[in-house]
Amino acid sequence: MKLKKKKITDLDAVELSGAWVYQNKLGQNKPLVVNNKPYKVIESPETGSSGLDYKVIERYDGKQPTGEVALVYQGTNLKDVKGDVHTDLLLAGKKNPTQMEDARKVYTDLKNKYADANILSSREFKRKYVARSTEFKNKKITMVSGNSLAGAHAQYIGIIDPNVQVVTTNTAPLPTSLSQQARKNIKNIRNYHSHSDVLTKVNQAGNMYDTIVGSNIYLANGITTFSALTPSHTGYNFVEKEKLDKFDQKNLKNEAIYISRNGLKLYADMDEHIPIFVWSGDAIGAGAPKIKLDKAHLAELESYVHTRLSDYVSQIESKMKDVQQSVKKDHDRFEEYVDETKQYFKEITHYKMIEGIVHSLSTFLKMAFNFKADDVITNLTELRNKDKFFDLIGGDIIISSLINLIEDAKTKFSKLISHGETLIFTLNDAVVTKIIKLFASPKFGFSDGVREEIMEHLNIVIPNIQKVNEQVE
Repeated sequence: MKLKKKKITDLDAVELSGAWVYQNKLGQNKPLVVNNKPYKVIESPETGSSGLDYKVIERYDGKQPTGEVALVYQGTNLKDVKGDVHTDLLLAGKKNPTQMEDARKVYTDLKNKYADANILSSREFKRKYVARSTEFKNKKITMVSGNSLAGAHAQYIGIIDPNVQVVTTNTAPLPTSLSQQARKNIKNIRNYHSHSDVLTKVNQAGNMYDTIVGSNIYLANGITTFSALTPSHTGYNFVEKEKLDKFDQKNLKNEAIYISRNGLKLYADMDEHIPIFVWSGDAIGAGAPKIKLDKAHLAELESYVHTRLSDYVSQIESKMKDVQQSVKKDHDRFEEYVDETKQYFKEITHYKMIEGIVHSLSTFLKMAFNFKADDVITNLTELRNKDKFFDLIGGDIIISSLINLIEDAKTKFSKLISHGETLIFTLNDAVVTKIIKLFASPKFGFSDGVREEIMEHLNIVIPNIQKVNEQVE
């Protein structure tokens, strides 16, 4: 279905602020395609003294400028400790950082230039701004956007000017001195948050949403892995195919943020996860104009729902099959996992060391101690029986006591050996028979409980998904 998107939509603003504003090689007068619509960067100044970065981007209709302008602030540059990082820290307090005021000045100055270009003569305009009015005539800022730190800048603009649309992605909170200025039921600011984004989680944990103004819309894009930390935050993962000195959009590829062991790829693509209004192509959160539900509009709705639903069901089926393959591969290695667990158990219990100690001690007591003990007992017994002199002085009692002491020591050492052998037997039994039971699910008769149970569920779910897919088609 061909959607009507004759304006800067929320989806465009999300991509501009999450992907393209971070492209340092994307300079002034560089063309850009966003959601199949042409744009051009008309301003891309150097970083300001406070660390503020931004781009001014105009939407085109074919080769003709439309006058619709997006002011896109750039989010945190972690290398800019004195500027961006310092400002990030200040946002958690009450004070309004210098960079925020610079963002306000950029907006008001540009807005005034656009207004004066249509009012003042060329000479008056040049005298006031030291610039040509033709570069600013018939233009208007219709969208302000920003990601992360820049989301706070954009919110600030939305507070001071209720007539401009503002879109933020995974935004930072505002300092309380600014959030308290916000109007009640503010409708021109929309904040899109990723459930997997680390800043979103920090805001939720710190109860910072009181200082984020406007409506909050949550999306299920990105993943919570360390390698995907940045693209899950910005919403995009465009990388160069080869290193070039200039910006070339065709040289950029959308790289997956996750590839499963079976080759299934997941992408950040934040704007792809935004619910849209069928007939305009804009986000539902931006508000929907009333339409007449005639035959043509209903046909468009049917076409769109059919296409998107079919895509979603196919994606779900692919992901379920990917999970099924992964679980099956793990299940095929079940015996290997059991052996690894047995080996790990032996390591943490020091099985081999204990077995060696018990074996050495047993050998010593059986071969050396018992042999010597028996020899001593024999000699003492002969001495007691042959020499009657010892009987007269009570020596036989002493010798008998020594013999009993040695016999008692032999008995105790024998029990010690027996306990050691029992310990070895118990550990070995745990390794041989008990560990494998840890994996089992006796209730369902599964030896590899978790994986086999998942596979049983998938064997039911996947055919049902396939039936749904057939019905949709």
